[in-house]
Amino acid sequence: MGHRRHSRHRHCPGRRHRARPRCSRDGAGRPHDRLRRQGDSLTSDIYLGLGANLGDRQANLSSALRLLAPLVHVEAVSALYESQPQPPAPPPDYLNAACRVSTSLTPQELRRHTYDIERQLGRVEGAHWSPRPLDIDILLFAGQVIETEELVIPHRLLLERAFVLQPLLDIDPELIHPLTGERLSDALQRLGASDLTKLATDWYMAT
Repeated sequence: MGHRRHSRHRHCPGRRHRARPRCSRDGAGRPHDRLRRQGDSLTSDIYLGLGANLGDRQANLSSALRLLAPLVHVEAVSALYESQPQPPAPPPDYLNAACRVSTSLTPQELRRHTYDIERQLGRVEGAHWSPRPLDIDILLFAGQVIETEELVIPHRLLLERAFVLQPLLDIDPELIHPLTGERLSDALQRLGASDLTKLATDWYMAT
């Protein structure tokens, strides 16, 4: 996707970003230990997009939310929507949702964690737009702008997909794109949401 080799981290003015603990050389800072250590600094205002169009789609999304723990704390979950694949393709249609989370993982560690969850639930590498049992995208990470070969935040297509914007706005109607400064509600109004079908509100209950 033409990602640059260097990393750029910029912060949206006025947003607070908590300091992160450095990983120690003795391994105490490994991702699977970090949320269990008293005093770890958590980053909040992280938003993930969830999608599935193979298998038991709703069960896959629910399982993904459960598997985020204990490394990631799910704070809020959007309504559940159904949408047609983009770009257009034969059925099955997608189920889409979003969640707001907090974690002590770095963006790169969180990306690796979500990849592991995708694989646990049956995703295999295929064509970029191929059907899949689960897709987890890091949409926003505490107002940061990150561009590396493995990770781009905010998601490149964030302002172009109603099925991404609407679930985000369910959680926080005042969200702003950290790179462009555009209100996500304005972007959704420009796109329209006529292709989205709202299926359920309280579809996920944490256990």
